Amino acid sequence: MNNIPATPEKLGLAPIEEFPVYLDSDSIDKTKERYVFYPGNTISPRRLQETREITGVGLSWNGRPFRVTQNGGDEYHTASLTRTKGYVPRAFFTPLEVAANWIPPELLPYGADSFAPVAANGPQVMGGVLVGTRSQYLVGEKVFPGHALNWMLSFARNDQGFSRGLVEIPHLQGQKWVEGAAVELQKLFFPTYPIIPNVLSEMRRGLDAITSAQSGDIREIGELLLQACDEFREWGLNFVANEHNLVSVGTTKDGWTYRYSDTSRLLFDQLEITPQDQQFQTVAKMQEEQSRSAMAMMEAMAAKGNTDDDMKKMLMASIENQNRIMELLAQQQAPALSVAEPKPAKPAKS
Repeated sequence: MNNIPATPEKLGLAPIEEFPVYLDSDSIDKTKERYVFYPGNTISPRRLQETREITGVGLSWNGRPFRVTQNGGDEYHTASLTRTKGYVPRAFFTPLEVAANWIPPELLPYGADSFAPVAANGPQVMGGVLVGTRSQYLVGEKVFPGHALNWMLSFARNDQGFSRGLVEIPHLQGQKWVEGAAVELQKLFFPTYPIIPNVLSEMRRGLDAITSAQSGDIREIGELLLQACDEFREWGLNFVANEHNLVSVGTTKDGWTYRYSDTSRLLFDQLEITPQDQQFQTVAKMQEEQSRSAMAMMEAMAAKGNTDDDMKKMLMASIENQNRIMELLAQQQAPALSVAEPKPAKPAKS
């Protein structure tokens, strides 16, 4: 007797559906190093002042400690940016590496990858407040470069429909920082680093000249840097244009006066945009003072029992005229910012 089972086809049945074959979207392991590049500065002046003394971990430049925010950059709260302590320095090939979030073991998710525990040295008294954990040790929940990169790119590529200009350098995937490939690229594209142009167009011209003289992978990397500059410019122009629309409103009926944010004022210098708010702020202040004066006069007249409707109408007409002046100024002073339509971003790799 033949013990070989009959196939569905021999039994006249439909064939069994094949089990799907799943392909990883990325050929590199999540634990391998990844590198990113950011051409702009969006760290506020106050934050730069607070972080001016921060130096990198295992990083030096020209034999000196590497000051992470000396040229600005952007801030991301991920432990994978261990060498730069949570920052992507401006115009710097920044590594993402395997790192750890040190937490009490009771907070570690079930089944999560972790490093060996270290002693927590018990609770400490800070500022008169008892802090610490129930445990006498901490465990390191692993943070992988592939996961951190995916989160960073998803955030940077979806800012009001524009990309902020953060790009990955895929040619450096898996390259350890100590191997020196990123350092060599840094010296090639930015030979005077850490001295770099503050104006984006000047930086782009320098990158374009260097890229034009290269070939192969080096040229491709240069084109990625140029793409990052273009994306940052488009995002910055859109950001400033949106805030300008608010500034042009002047003072609202509730007495609120819109002003440019620290981010816009940083972008003015980098993108060579002339601030348009000085005249608005002056007129808005005059408008606010005159409105208050008119309202005070009307209240004083009412308190004295004066019901002179003609006088009230005159004061209200004065306020309306001031609002018309602000509208005319807004039309005349609107900056000619050409903002391209947002380009579809490439999907982030994990």
